[in-house]
Amino acid sequence: MRLKKIAVVFAIIYAITSQGFIFTANAASADVSQRIGGKDRYETSADVSNFGWKDGSDYVVLANGQIYADALCSVPLAKKNNAPVLLTEPDRLSDSVKNELERLKVKHILIIGGEGVISNNVVDSVNSLDNKPEIKRIGGKDRFETSVKVAQELGGADKIAVTYGYNYADALSMSSIAAVKGMPILLTDKDNIPDSVQNYINNTKPSTSYILGLEGVVSKGVENSINKSLSTTSIRLGGSDRFSTNIKILKQFEEDIDFNNIFVAAGDGPVGNEFADALSGSALAAQKNSPILLVYNKLPSESESYIKGKITKDSREIAIGGESVLPNSIIESIAGYIQDKNDAKPGNPGGNDSSDDSDNHEEIPVVNVEGNDVTITYTDSNIKAGSATVEIYSYGTKNYKYIDQDYNPDGSCEFKFTLDKGSYSGQLNVNGTKINIPEFDVD
Repeated sequence: MRLKKIAVVFAIIYAITSQGFIFTANAASADVSQRIGGKDRYETSADVSNFGWKDGSDYVVLANGQIYADALCSVPLAKKNNAPVLLTEPDRLSDSVKNELERLKVKHILIIGGEGVISNNVVDSVNSLDNKPEIKRIGGKDRFETSVKVAQELGGADKIAVTYGYNYADALSMSSIAAVKGMPILLTDKDNIPDSVQNYINNTKPSTSYILGLEGVVSKGVENSINKSLSTTSIRLGGSDRFSTNIKILKQFEEDIDFNNIFVAAGDGPVGNEFADALSGSALAAQKNSPILLVYNKLPSESESYIKGKITKDSREIAIGGESVLPNSIIESIAGYIQDKNDAKPGNPGGNDSSDDSDNHEEIPVVNVEGNDVTITYTDSNIKAGSATVEIYSYGTKNYKYIDQDYNPDGSCEFKFTLDKGSYSGQLNVNGTKINIPEFDVD
C-alpha cells in the first residue's frame, strides 16, 4: 500500500471569538455556514449521524427513506432516546448506513413501519452487524396507524400536533420542535380523521392540540372532531403556503427555540422528493433545540424577514442537502445576515480590523493516506485546549464527505476515517483557528 504524507504550512489568524465547534465569529460568510449532504439520501443520513453523534449512540431510529411520513413522525421518539434517524431503502440496507451503524456501536434499533415498509431483508442485514443490536419494529397497517404506534412508544403526552399525512413540509417544520417538547406528530386525512388517530386522542385526552396548515390542508371537519374529543379549541398554525406555515410554527414556539443553530432544508422542488435529505436532519435539529427553515429556489420574503430578526452573532447555519436541492445563493444569503451581525458587534463596528485581538501562527497539518484510510494530525503548542473539527469535501465542491470533532487538551488532534477513491480538500478548525487542507487523492 502506498503512503502519502502531505505537509502544508499556512499562516493562521485567530478569530476574535469562537462559539461552537465549527464556526467562528467575525470570519468570512462561509465560516458561519455548513452544508451536510452525501451522494444520496442514505449517505446523507449517515453523514448527519456522524456529525451529531460522534461518540456513538445506544439507539438508532431506522426509517424508510422513500416514505417521509414515518421518518418525520419518529423524530420525537429519536429525541427521547438521543438517537439519530438513519434512512434505508425498503428492501436493502445501504453500505453507508450499515457502516454508520457499526461505527455508532448501536445497541437498540427502532424500525419504523411494517414489513411492507421496511422488509425483513433489512432486518437480516441489521442482524449481521458485529454488535448484534436489539431490534424493535414499530408500525401499523398504514401511515396513520404507524403515527399512533410511534406516539404510544413515545409515552404520555399532554400536547399533540396533527398534520396532513400526504404533505411532508408541515410535519418537517414541526418535527424538531415537537421532539423538543415531547409532542407526538399524528397524521390525518384532509377531510376525515382516521379511526386509529381519533381513538388515540380519545384515550389520551391531551390538553392542547396544534393543527398544522389552513383548512385547505386539514379541514374544519377534522378540527371539529378533535375539539369535540378534547372539549377545547385546537390551535391552528397555517399560512398561505408551506413556507408561510413554517414561519407561523416557528413564531408560535420561538421561546423554546435556540437560534444559535439554524437548519435550512428544501421545502419544495420540481420532483417532489427533495425533502429526503432533511428527514435525518430533523433529528439533528431536535438534538440542538433548533429550528428548521424551509426554502425552495429562493428565500421567501416572510422567511427572510423573520430569520434576519432572530439571527445573532453566535448563530450558525446548517444546510441539509446538496446544491441540487439547496442553491448556494440561499445559503450565502443567510450566512451574510449572520456575518452582518458580527461586523456590527460592539468594539469592532467596521468588522474589518481584528489585528489588536489576534495572533499569527504557522503550523503543519499532516495528511496520511493509506489505501482508503485517511489520517489527519495537527499539533499547535500555542493552543492549550479547545475543540477541533475537520471538514473534508470533494475537491472543488462543498459536498461534505466527512465531518468529525475532537477535543485537544494538549493542542493536538487526530482524525481517522475512510474515503472512496477521489480528490478531496477541506479545513481544520481548531479552537477558532482555521487551517486549510489542500487537495489530496485517495486511490
